[in-house]
Amino acid sequence: MYKMMIVDDEYLVRMGIKETIPWEDYGVTVVAEATNGKEGLELAKKYQPDIIISDIKMPFMDGLEFVQQLNNLQIDCEIIILSGYKDFEYAKHTLENGAYSYLLKPIDNDELVSTVQKSIISLQEKREKENYYNQLEEELPIIRKKVLNNILIGSYMKNAQISEKVKFYNINVHNQGYVIFGRLDYPENLEEKEKIEKVIQGLLGFVIEQISAGRITDLSSITYDSYFVILVDNSINRHKLKEYCTTALEDYERQYGSIVSIGISSSYRQYKDIKIAYQEAQKSAKLKLFPMINSVSTAKSLLSEYHPQVIAAMNYIAQNYSNKNLTIKMIADHVYVSESFLMHVFKDNVGKTVNECLTEYRMIIAKKKLMSGQFKIYEIADQIGYGDSKYFSQLFKKREGISPSDFAKKDY
Repeated sequence: MYKMMIVDDEYLVRMGIKETIPWEDYGVTVVAEATNGKEGLELAKKYQPDIIISDIKMPFMDGLEFVQQLNNLQIDCEIIILSGYKDFEYAKHTLENGAYSYLLKPIDNDELVSTVQKSIISLQEKREKENYYNQLEEELPIIRKKVLNNILIGSYMKNAQISEKVKFYNINVHNQGYVIFGRLDYPENLEEKEKIEKVIQGLLGFVIEQISAGRITDLSSITYDSYFVILVDNSINRHKLKEYCTTALEDYERQYGSIVSIGISSSYRQYKDIKIAYQEAQKSAKLKLFPMINSVSTAKSLLSEYHPQVIAAMNYIAQNYSNKNLTIKMIADHVYVSESFLMHVFKDNVGKTVNECLTEYRMIIAKKKLMSGQFKIYEIADQIGYGDSKYFSQLFKKREGISPSDFAKKDY
């Protein structure tokens, strides 16, 4: 049943509308009556009627103001205005302000019934349209994610096709820019899906926050089970983008313990090259020299992929860096190569010696421990494989340009 309210200061008019027409036969029930617009407004808020029949001339609040106030309150209804012949022009103004229709007094019952029936049809159509757009609004993020995913994997072959999709669905992707790929390195260590999503959303939030702080707002993001992708325009260079991501990782580390990697592609120059940039960013995130460390890497060529013995050696270092007696021979023996081969492959493939990589890894761990504020300097030195804390301090200052004690005092 549709709810109707009658607002008129004349008792006989209200009774005539209410009693002389069998509204129930038309699927309508009268739920309230009011003698003026002010009273009608309060009853409309209370009963939320579907149809309101209101006089144009009333004390305290006339019909025009009544219609305006109903619109301000966003009461979902159709309003039928009653007016005398002399108020005809005034009544038309109510249509401009949201009334459905107006009828001249004296009221013809057949005309009133017909108008009410038409107003019900209008109300149904309006509500169906609103429901459609609400549903579309709910589904739009899903559609956008699907379109963005198709762009990343190269489902659209032509620039014009991608441009059309981007404009139609209002996706903030430019035809020149970078792709950022962030992943959780060991999702299997987090059993619950909700925890994985929380970590990924947390990292994504920190990265977007840093990029946005740099006044870069033209970006789109998409999340998956254990990784995310950001597309950002080329109004910034890749070096600065890496700085933002590195700062984001520092913020991330204060809240999360899971190991993550971020890869940044080289700049793509047209829509259809986003697929290549996406693959570059993925590969960059996976090409991390130091395992068990949060990292930001930029795109490398295929020739720059790390040698299997380098990866195996660095994994061994990550597990044994605290060993004060760790030697190149021990590392080489573990990966089944000679010392000379291992030294050669590191210098050729990484551009650093094995000892330089070992020292760098230890310094990364040292900085994390210093930032935590949980350990004394001599304790950190011992934990990362240096029995002599003085020697550790010298190494640290040489690499970082600041002593461990001063580094620990910095505000993070």
